[in-house]
Parts: sequence; C-alpha cells; structure tokens
Amino acid sequence: MLTEYIYDQLSNIYNVVGVTKRFDPIQDVILVLGGSTTSFGQKLCQILVHKYKAKIVNFDRYDDPNFRCPGLYHFIRCDFTSRKSVHNAFSQAKLLGFSFTMLINNVNELLEGISDQNPLKNCRDMINANLINVMISTKNFITQLVNVDDDIYIINITTQPNLNQDQCNRSTYYDLAHSGLIQFHDGMSSELRLNEINHGKKYKPLLIYIPSKRDERVEKIVNNFIELILEGREGVEYLYNGIMSYSTIVQIVRHYINAYCHCGQW
Repeated sequence: MLTEYIYDQLSNIYNVVGVTKRFDPIQDVILVLGGSTTSFGQKLCQILVHKYKAKIVNFDRYDDPNFRCPGLYHFIRCDFTSRKSVHNAFSQAKLLGFSFTMLINNVNELLEGISDQNPLKNCRDMINANLINVMISTKNFITQLVNVDDDIYIINITTQPNLNQDQCNRSTYYDLAHSGLIQFHDGMSSELRLNEINHGKKYKPLLIYIPSKRDERVEKIVNNFIELILEGREGVEYLYNGIMSYSTIVQIVRHYINAYCHCGQW
C-alpha cells in the first residue's frame, strides 16, 4: 500500500533527524524528580496533570495537594540527600506497574537554611541531592521502570548561570554539583546513543537551562518548556523570560566559569 510505504519512509526520516520521541500527554508516563520543592516543579506538575491530563509520578520530600488528581498523579516521598531513600522510592514506583516513558530531573536542591557550622555535611548533602542521587535515579529509571520497546525521553533541568552571586541565593556546592550534572548529561547522552546503535533502544536526552529567579514568570517558563518537549527537542535548550536564548554554548561556558570562581573562593 502507498500509505504504508509513505509511513515507513517518514519513520526512517524521523529516526535520522532525531524527532522520534515527543511528549504525548495521552500515552506517556512521566517520573518527575523534585516536583514539589521549587516553583518550577510545582507549576510543571500542576499544568501537566490538570491541563494536559498526563500521568505523573512525583518523587520529592513533600506532596502538594494542588497536584492531586485520581488516576493521574502519584506521590512517592523521597529525600534526595539519602541514597537509601532514593532506592526505596524506586521500589515503590515499581509496585505501581507503570511503563515509564519520560524522566524529568528537576531536583535543583538548594537546601535552604544550611549553615557554615558543618560545611562538609552541607557539601555532601548538596552534591548527593543534585548529582550523585540524580545519577543513581537515572540508572534505576532505565533499568527498572521502562519497557525495552518504548522510546524514552530523559530531561535534566538546571539553572541559568549567574556570575553575580549577590543576585542569586545559592551556594558554591550547588554550582559544583550542577557543573557535574552537565558533564554527566553529556556522558549519558553519548552512552545512550551508543546503546541505541547497538541494541535498537531509542533514548532522547535534553538539557534545559531555566532562570535562577523565576517565581514571577514561572508559568510562562513552564509552558515554554512543555512546548519544547511537545516538539520533541533534544540537545541543549536555554529558557530566559519564557523565550529561547540564541546562545546556549555561551551559557554553558559561563556556568563552568562560575563554578571555578567559587572553587577559588572555597
């Protein structure tokens, strides 16, 4: 049949140009890491559940009653500073019986209220939450929660680089952890691409930069983010004031400069 031939040819083109996986609100099951403790995560879960009727499982320290929607939203308590808590959360997620197709890492854990009385503990908690346990979560997601026949979308969200720390209340440890997250994302992207070539599994990685200060415009930023995943974007995207930045490479370089400057001060 001509239609089948056209469909097969278009599918081959999509495989080449990398638009195979897009956010499908009806079909996708999304695991959100850190959907309750940041304004971006809160608005993201709220819009995905109530506007798009998407099925969400949220790992975080506490729940938000605004997300609750029977059959669509599930909350599992998870403290990302604790490896045991992360493993327990995945054990509970497996019991739900879902075939997950999307992972959105929005941990961005600033651990507000930390003091200088125990800097080693602060450093350990920050790096565990924002880097180590995100890496563990990504591995557990791929090995425990996904169906081998499904296309998978893996999205890491980090914050806009900011060289003026007087305007941004975040710590040295946070910048170090998220510099590590960027390196992890790059390595993961290469590894998953190789896995796809060798085993036919299709993964689409996406790294998103969002502004550090975003409370007043968070809904616009979230809606722009959802537009990106509806289009099936991959690679690196940078959101600023709800629009796309033209220079993602410059922002990545600034992020590393920021982290290294902090290392010198530390």
